[in-house]
Amino acid sequence: MHKTSRLARCAVAAAAVLLAGNAFAEGTFLPEVGIGYGQGKHIDGTQNTLMFTGAFGYHLDNGLGARVLWMGDFDPFRNLASNERSFDQFTGVQAVAYLPLAPKLNFMGGLGIGRTSLNIGVANLPNGVEHVTDGVVSAGLQWKFGRHYAMEVQVDYLTKTSTSNVVLLAQVPF
Repeated sequence: MHKTSRLARCAVAAAAVLLAGNAFAEGTFLPEVGIGYGQGKHIDGTQNTLMFTGAFGYHLDNGLGARVLWMGDFDPFRNLASNERSFDQFTGVQAVAYLPLAPKLNFMGGLGIGRTSLNIGVANLPNGVEHVTDGVVSAGLQWKFGRHYAMEVQVDYLTKTSTSNVVLLAQVPF
């Protein structure tokens, strides 16, 4: 049995306290989906790839919130010619804050933790995949061009695997 790390348990507890403490405050559900460009390190240098990103969270009117974040590699030819270690996907939770810069422009910052799957091409591991507990740091600019529509340019960085992702997200707050 795999024991959850202390840092992961603290991050989940902090997100729960944040949301529970403001349970009666007004807020917005915010689904996000986007496509981006990722770069990560592996055995022979760096790997550049197309990446998909999705998130679903709840944001309070004071700008604080939490979300579930997923990033996945979209390289259909990965590991066909070689067995190099490569980024596969990341799933985690993140606390976020939105700070207004202008009436329709916000700065977004986030910190979180999750699990990164690395395709390492080694036959003695189940499916040739290694799982790593990874921190995620995010920053972005959100443009709210309509009441129920927004776009965000966001940079995500996974701390343990040194993977970065620049993504354009479409957001539909409700």
